[in-house]
Amino acid sequence: MRKKMIIFIITLSTTVLSIIALIYGIKEGKLIFNTTSSFPLGLYKISKKESYQKGDLVSFCAIPNQIIKKMIEQGYTQPNPNCPNQTPQLLKKILALEEDNITIDREVFVNGYPVKNSQVFKKDRNGNLLTIQPSQSIQKGYFWAMSDYNKKSYDSRYFGQVPLKNIIGIATPILTWD
Repeated sequence: MRKKMIIFIITLSTTVLSIIALIYGIKEGKLIFNTTSSFPLGLYKISKKESYQKGDLVSFCAIPNQIIKKMIEQGYTQPNPNCPNQTPQLLKKILALEEDNITIDREVFVNGYPVKNSQVFKKDRNGNLLTIQPSQSIQKGYFWAMSDYNKKSYDSRYFGQVPLKNIIGIATPILTWD
């Protein structure tokens, strides 16, 4: 009986400490729980980095503008009190950086190469018209944020370039599922 009680206390203590660590990590911005379909659902560790490159999965604060406001109103994402102006904290890949050329047609091309799962939609799943970005070159200090995991992701195809300074950090999956 005593052995079962010790095992129960250790299990309970470990569970409570894990929950406290998880809450602390999320509150401090070191962990995020992705609830969108842009990338697999689950828990991601956020780590600061000196510089970023194409292909990095990053967490960043969206730019406060009318498109992002509409994104919140239509339920694509939620405001985040940790971001300036309470803009959403998003999870996307860096698909283009300074001087890369983005071509928008029926799909997205970076420097002439098609991006996987990059079909461009004129309407969202609720029939609302989407603002489609024009073809463009990436400005100095900016990046093109997109999901190549889900073609229906709400990303730079619709809200445009994002300042590199808005990046919170690299996102590394800890526990995810499809």
